[in-house]
Amino acid sequence: MKSKSPPKPGDHVSPALTIAPNRRRGGLLGWIVLCGPIGIILSVAIFRGSAWVQQQSEAGSISEAQTHNTLGVRALEEKRYEEAYSQFMFALKIKPDYGDAQVNLGNLFQAKGDYDRAISTFDRALSTAPKKRDLIYNNLGMAYAKKERYDEALAKFKSALESGFRLAPIYRNIGQLYQARKEYALAAEAYANAIAQSPTLDLAYREMLMDARLQLDTPDLIQLAESQLADGLSDVDRGRYDALLIEKYATRDPKLAQDYLSYAQALLKMGELEKGVEACLKAIELQPGNSTAHNRLGIILAMKGDFAKAEKEFSESVRLDPRNDEARENLERCQGKNQNSN
Repeated sequence: MKSKSPPKPGDHVSPALTIAPNRRRGGLLGWIVLCGPIGIILSVAIFRGSAWVQQQSEAGSISEAQTHNTLGVRALEEKRYEEAYSQFMFALKIKPDYGDAQVNLGNLFQAKGDYDRAISTFDRALSTAPKKRDLIYNNLGMAYAKKERYDEALAKFKSALESGFRLAPIYRNIGQLYQARKEYALAAEAYANAIAQSPTLDLAYREMLMDARLQLDTPDLIQLAESQLADGLSDVDRGRYDALLIEKYATRDPKLAQDYLSYAQALLKMGELEKGVEACLKAIELQPGNSTAHNRLGIILAMKGDFAKAEKEFSESVRLDPRNDEARENLERCQGKNQNSN
């Protein structure tokens, strides 16, 4: 191939195709100047910034999953079940091992009465949310109990007791299970255990430490919490908390009053009427305005043959809640007994 000869004087040459040597060198230098910083930035991003980028991406994903989970919880509380389901599934799509969303999805199925799906979801959550084993086992027990598979329910409740630290609701559920099976002595024992877990300064501090031990990620702090749990609550620790505040909280706890009433019901079935009266009186001490407590006390007093006192309790129950038809019927029967005795 022949090489082109340089243009001769007088030849017509297009200016667009003419590149002066000095301009060619300037253009090359410009590309180097322009591409140099970009190349450095790209190299850092590709080879040295990949871990940082991944961390930022993961943090964003976790935050987004948490947002969907929070929205799902809110929808579940308001019984907007379809929306709750969508939010929990979005959270799990973003982060498949998100234990909180898995637990809440199980709670959703339980609320809808779909106990089979609740059980399978809670079973998966045991591996994704190990710090919530007590809650998950307790929920599994409740689901099995709803299906009247009482032996399996009891096994799950016992696992919850072994792995958990908020024991009152677990004992409460065990009591309800035994009551459903008409095993009233065991039901009474379970309710008594629930009552024994009522809020106290020592118990509240112990639960706080156990919760911290599960939530903390720092080994030194975990060891500190474990050592305090082993040593117990010292006088110095007591000085940081207001025991009176906890006692006041206990007196307003509706679940504690209900535990006493359930305990009284089990005692009544066992024929332990005196203890039943004591349990009802304790419930009334905690909640003087509890219509059910006065009605139950009236029932036990009537069974003891003390119709005059029973009538007073039934009257108080109706006064507190005029819609309490059971108390009203008991009052009418008791008044008839008193008139006949006179």
